[in-house]
Amino acid sequence: MEKFLLYVLKYVPRRMITELIGWISKIENEYLQRRLINWFVKKYKVNTDEMLYSVEHYRTLYQFFIRELKPSVRTIDSKIIVAPVDGILTECGNISNNRFECKGEMLSIKDLVACENFLGDIQEGYFTVHYLSPSDYHWIHSPVDGEIYKVSHIRGDLYPVFDDMIAHKKDILCINERYNVFIKNDRLKICVCMIAAMGVGNIVPSNKIIQYNTVNGEVDLNKRPIEISKGEKLAYFAIGSTVVLIFNNFEPDYGLKGKHLKFGHGITYL
Repeated sequence: MEKFLLYVLKYVPRRMITELIGWISKIENEYLQRRLINWFVKKYKVNTDEMLYSVEHYRTLYQFFIRELKPSVRTIDSKIIVAPVDGILTECGNISNNRFECKGEMLSIKDLVACENFLGDIQEGYFTVHYLSPSDYHWIHSPVDGEIYKVSHIRGDLYPVFDDMIAHKKDILCINERYNVFIKNDRLKICVCMIAAMGVGNIVPSNKIIQYNTVNGEVDLNKRPIEISKGEKLAYFAIGSTVVLIFNNFEPDYGLKGKHLKFGHGITYL
């Protein structure tokens, strides 16, 4: 059954399905949306105690997907780099010659970030992969203090990004649609690579950077960088997907691999 599902997902019209899911999630029908939201909460065991508003506050499933949290339920660790999202840290390790290993496959940083200038800073470095399930909080936050000096939007496919799918088609991270935010400070450079998926066709930047959400291409902000604080919002996913961090300094804590982390949890030793 699993192999059949993977086969079907490979050939279905993924972008059309994504657009359909998005359309259904926004329909202005109170009866339909209340049933969808209640089903979603029960199906995915959403922790409603953490939400800023009650379940009844949300008029559509889309609004519920991008719900905010109470300010008191997350703390930002003092470590140099923190988890940018709620989700499982599925992979972490070293980068060598602009390549990193995910599910036993060597992937190219060049293919992932599509930014030649960044490659010169990341010949050797580190990476972490964070997977969000449908039940997780869907905002992506800055993992460091610094300046946003480049953003890019890369058009691509919309394969699902759950573990079995990635294990079956290992280059998904490098071929799916991506929105990259490049941040630097006096100690490191880091790329926050947000990867879309089927059902998650929209990655919507925060108000601070939404003006740079190009349809396809990159925007160089070196002459007018955007100050960003660790824990500050960068963007959100509808439903859930994956975030890859690529950074040139500070080793990740390998003992965190496989653990579900809350955003703000320190992921480096220092």
